[in-house]
Amino acid sequence: MSIVKEIGPAGDWITNRAAVGKASSWTTRKTWAVLYGTDGSKIGLESNAVDTQFNTPEPGIDSISVKFKGSLGSLREVSVNYTCWTNDQLKSMSKSYMQLGRSVALLFGWSVTDEGDRTNVSSDGIAKGSTFTAFHTDIKKVVKKNRGCVTGYKGQVDNFTFALNDNGSYTCTCHFITPGEAALDVNMDLSTDGDGVKSDQPDGKAKKPTNLVKKLLTTKSAIIRVNKPSKNRYFNVVLERERNKQEQDAESWYETAKRLGGINSLQDTDTPYITWGYLEKFIIPSIFPTDKNDASIYTIDSTDIEVINHPTVHALDPSVAHIPGKSVMDDTTEAITGLPPASDWTGKLTEIYINLNFLIDKAQQSKKLQDFLNSVLDGITSACNNQFDFSVQVSDEDPSKLRVVDSSYVQSDRILPHVIEMYGDKSVCKNVSLDTQVPQGMKAEIIYGSNADAGGTSNYESAEFSFQPGQDELTPSNNDLKQPLTKTEQAEADKALKDAEQQLQDKNVKAEELYATAVADLFGGIDKTTLDSVKGAFNSLPKTTQAVKDEKDKKGENVLIPLNLSFDLDGIDGIPYGAMIQGNFIPGVYKEFADFMVKGISHDVSADEWKTSIETIMRRKS
Repeated sequence: MSIVKEIGPAGDWITNRAAVGKASSWTTRKTWAVLYGTDGSKIGLESNAVDTQFNTPEPGIDSISVKFKGSLGSLREVSVNYTCWTNDQLKSMSKSYMQLGRSVALLFGWSVTDEGDRTNVSSDGIAKGSTFTAFHTDIKKVVKKNRGCVTGYKGQVDNFTFALNDNGSYTCTCHFITPGEAALDVNMDLSTDGDGVKSDQPDGKAKKPTNLVKKLLTTKSAIIRVNKPSKNRYFNVVLERERNKQEQDAESWYETAKRLGGINSLQDTDTPYITWGYLEKFIIPSIFPTDKNDASIYTIDSTDIEVINHPTVHALDPSVAHIPGKSVMDDTTEAITGLPPASDWTGKLTEIYINLNFLIDKAQQSKKLQDFLNSVLDGITSACNNQFDFSVQVSDEDPSKLRVVDSSYVQSDRILPHVIEMYGDKSVCKNVSLDTQVPQGMKAEIIYGSNADAGGTSNYESAEFSFQPGQDELTPSNNDLKQPLTKTEQAEADKALKDAEQQLQDKNVKAEELYATAVADLFGGIDKTTLDSVKGAFNSLPKTTQAVKDEKDKKGENVLIPLNLSFDLDGIDGIPYGAMIQGNFIPGVYKEFADFMVKGISHDVSADEWKTSIETIMRRKS
């Protein structure tokens, strides 16, 4: 599964907005919004209704801000600013919107669609008494039915404010997050009460393992007790080594526990591993809150997620991870029992094996689930030659479901971008911005590249704007006419070529020998020095250097300067994160060699406007 997507129906909605005439009802559109509490209360957008008992206005929404958070824009943060006019109103609102963990729902949109029809949504029916999943499903239908002119969010209050104004009214804010972000914010349940494990707590109390650590320890004991591998679940390997002085000085929590009669450490002869799939299915759910039926409120499932499977992907640190057929443990001459067949790995994240001792250590150091997931994923990336780019994402189908994706993975079939009218009479965009923000390290390359030979490999010239070195700015070089070689010169050239081939062969043999030695050293003692040696030796192997060269040749010599594109639209929902787009008046070279992927979406709503802001990142065409 790739993060790159088609824009979907939203592309047609945007195109149609550009075609509507001035006489269309779309030009008379108004904004509306309703905030719902679980107790049945609701607030409208700048309410003009009057409380007849006290002859004061009813509470009303002043503005709304929706931010798409997270590395893949899958988490939502919503802020609703509203005004209360009396103490009684504030007291009533506090029960609905000023209690942490309270569920709230928000719907907003335009009064008409781009086709001139009145927006149609049973807002009360959708918002009241609906589960997070059911609400999300209903809203997706509403968005599609109303052509992106209505949307909504449901989540849990994580912050609120109120302030007294000079006229006696109160300015209030309700801030809530969608379920996915709430799941990542789950506490690892670290307790400082208990006995049996040494702690550095300032109060001198011992530190109990977290719920997640307990589950990992139980799993580890079970694996060692059974002492045999189970396909696609876990397996045991033998890593015979002793702690070096550096490890002894930096004794970790679980090593301390072992000395005190507690758990086993990385130095055991049997080092158990579990797959990422096993971690998601059986370990992580142990810390998720449950409903009244004892079912987990959240889930995490990356079953269908594919990761980059490039020849340079190789698990080089057995103290962290193992990939069947692409691992340093497959390359060692030592006898290691329990390894799954090399053909088992199909490029899926859930089939990557993780060292349980590594997981225990990371779980002990983490306060929140997000901390744990990020530290483990970063460790896997580092152990696997830094080829992955993992991110935690909330599922598009179910906001209570998390998954991990690899941003480095690009599907083989190219997705065609949707072209948006950004300039001209039919433009639907506002505040269009193009900027290069050239990285510091690329500036020297640009300067040198601008002086390239006109007959060489200079960067392709844009026909409309020169956003990179163009051939019209080239400084001519002195090219001497080539003369035929004499027999002596030809013989010397042939000898030089033969010598170069022999040197390359000797270099490759030496690289293989260095790698074998580094692997042997690694299994004699895993530390930073040996790990660095293994990684360096692997990257010098002929198969690795050739893979890097092939990738460079595939991309070509021309280097595009990174271009950022951002713009605003009249409020619309349905544009997915990862959607590929293009625009008119984009410099020609960026139309030919690159597209733009949506990386940021936000909504801002007031009494007379709903604005959707889009940010993109340039992606070179594969």
